[in-house]
Amino acid sequence: GSAAVYNRLYGLLVNGCKNVGMTGNTISGNYGYGLYVLNGSSPDIENNRIGVAAGSLTALGNRTYGLMVSNAANGVVKSNIIANSGTAGLYIAGTSSSVTVRDNDITGKNHKGVLITSGGKNTHRGDTPAIPNRLQTNNGTRSKPGSDAP
Repeated sequence: GSAAVYNRLYGLLVNGCKNVGMTGNTISGNYGYGLYVLNGSSPDIENNRIGVAAGSLTALGNRTYGLMVSNAANGVVKSNIIANSGTAGLYIAGTSSSVTVRDNDITGKNHKGVLITSGGKNTHRGDTPAIPNRLQTNNGTRSKPGSDAP
């Protein structure tokens, strides 16, 4: 849609699942997180529009995180638009490990584009320099020591 009708906590919660694909969704205008992946393995998050109105790039952000991955392993976050989040566009937390983040457009104002606080080895540079993430108008990237972040 083109206007926020806030869900109380999450736009979409995926909890304790293996090999779940989340592709082609518009997840915007939520009170908490747009998409929250919790306690799973091998999530595949591709080609989603998070924090923008359906069919356009009009800002319709989620109030805290656009996408949060917590306690998940071996995931891929690829080719998403993540915009206009209140705290961070993408937050990788808890015991998350081996999460690869590549070829995403992450934009916003006065928040972290990518925030990594998990202790596992997570990558947000992309497989090659030809497919990096594009971080625009963010207040930087913060990564915990030990993650594979610039």
